[in-house]
Amino acid sequence: TVTVQNVAPSATFNAPATVTEGASITVSLSAIVDPGSADTHQYRFSCDNGTTWTAYASGSSHACATTDNGTQTIKGQVRDDDGSESADYSATVAVTNVAPTASFTAPASVDEGSAIPISLSSPSDASSGDAAAGFTYRFSCNDGGTWTDWSATASHSCGTTDNGTRSVKGEIRDKDNGTSGYTASVTVTNVAPTATFDAPSSVNEGSAIDLSLAVSDPGSADTHQYRFSCDNG
Repeated sequence: TVTVQNVAPSATFNAPATVTEGASITVSLSAIVDPGSADTHQYRFSCDNGTTWTAYASGSSHACATTDNGTQTIKGQVRDDDGSESADYSATVAVTNVAPTASFTAPASVDEGSAIPISLSSPSDASSGDAAAGFTYRFSCNDGGTWTDWSATASHSCGTTDNGTRSVKGEIRDKDNGTSGYTASVTVTNVAPTATFDAPSSVNEGSAIDLSLAVSDPGSADTHQYRFSCDNG
């Protein structure tokens, strides 16, 4: 009488080297080697370096969720129908950061002298960890020449002094310094100046009538010229 002892199976563990945060890490066990050709097999996986495991089941692949960037150690194991388990296989997967996104809002046009209100809204991030930590924002009123400081304030106001076209920008940043930027072109339309017309109510004949205009213009960069009529136009 010869006792035939069971031999544990072995397998090839497959895992990606890297994934982006928010994406699943798909792992599998393949190329099972078992000298017991009559054996059947079940599989289990761990997404947290062996702290917790799935139950043994017939599926030879598994998807591990990611919630933030960093490294994640994944494990897999196969056993045969006699209860013998392989070694637990492991792989370290790099989870790379994904920059957040937002909706950038700016008006198509404003009158000179009026502010250009710009804002970033509806922030979104593939990482639930980044979303929970919150985002910071910064803005530029001169096409990136200068920027506001990073802050939690998601809006800004750009002053205007003259007509023309202004390129305004906004950026959103997550806790891992992932950044997305946005640009809008705003038309600043000219506004006609106004003035206070000053003339005396009466003069003696032969005397000059002194006329003047005190100008107001929302385009503070504008310069002005004047004309007068002494005969009702």
